[in-house]
Parts: sequence; C-alpha cells; structure tokens
Amino acid sequence: MSEMTEPSQQASDYPVIERNDRHWTHFTYLEADLRGLSRFIELDEANLQVFSYECARLFLAAAAEAEVVAKLIANQDGSDGALQVKEYRAAVMARHPEIAGASVSLLTLTTPIIPWKSWADDNSPDWWKAYNEVKHARAESFAQANLSNLLHAMAGLLVLLIVYLRRKGVQFVLPPPALLVPGTGMGDFDVMTIGPAFNLM
Repeated sequence: MSEMTEPSQQASDYPVIERNDRHWTHFTYLEADLRGLSRFIELDEANLQVFSYECARLFLAAAAEAEVVAKLIANQDGSDGALQVKEYRAAVMARHPEIAGASVSLLTLTTPIIPWKSWADDNSPDWWKAYNEVKHARAESFAQANLSNLLHAMAGLLVLLIVYLRRKGVQFVLPPPALLVPGTGMGDFDVMTIGPAFNLM
C-alpha cells in the first residue's frame, strides 16, 4: 500500500475568511438599514442636509460603533482600554497614518468621502463633533443628524473595520459591503471586492 502524500498546501496557505466577527456583522446590519432609508431619502448630494429620526438613529449607532472599533485598534497595540478620543486618535494614527487619507465611495455620490481627513491635523472630524452634539444636546442640534454626517460616520466605521480586521489577520469577510466602496489612500490596507467575499488584502 502506497504511503499517503502530503497535501500540496499547508493550512496557513489558505485565506482567512471571517464570517462571525460581531463588529463586521453590526456594520452590515447598519448598512442594510441605510439601504432601507434610501427608499425614502435618496442618497444624493441634493439631500445631504436632510435630517430625520431615522438618520439620527443610524448616525448615533454608526458613530458609537466607530468609537468602539477605534479603541479596539488602539488596544491591539497594548494601549489602555479606557481611552479618551484624543488618546485613541493618537494611538491609531501613530501606527496607521494612512487612515487620514482613506476614502470611501458611494455610487450615488460624485465625491468620495474621506471621513478621517482631519486626523492628519490632530483634530476630530466635523461629523464626529456633530455626533457628540446630537448625543448630548439633541433638541438644539437635531439638524446635525443629517444624511451627510450619517454617511461620513458609516464610511469612518468601514475604514476602521478594515484596519482592525487586517490587524487580526483576516483576509476575507462575509458578506461584502452592499453600498459603501472602499477607495484609495489606505496604503497597505487597500482593498477590493472579489466574488462573494470582501477581500481585505
């Protein structure tokens, strides 16, 4: 009886496919809700200042999740878990300065979104300031819960998730994004969609 031959590929040669990451799943649910919102508010430049309770709900959820993921990235480098915004911004930018130039596109928008651009100047984005205003003073700042800030929050979350998952060694995630398309400017974290999976390599 002949000896069994060794497989041509080692287990480490196969791509790492993530199906159950809770943060990615949360993003896909938020994106599905954004797609539902588009039945009533077209995701178009003409509507960027439109605000509503549904925009507010999604905006607060997306921005809060972006904060969670930013802290997770900082913690991957051994930072203290109880970080303030300036601290985790500094920790993330020290390791991943390319985040400030990362863009996300939406097929219905002519201009890509660069959600973390102001991090290059050590400042919080305008949409992040709006998030805190809506969270803490909703009656006075409700108009800030608009489509523009919502889309920036969703784009910001996507950029951070790509970095977080790549740091974990994940190559593919399922399901892929349905609306938001990562663009250029992420350096080693440039991504593209291939087939049914979202390729993070």
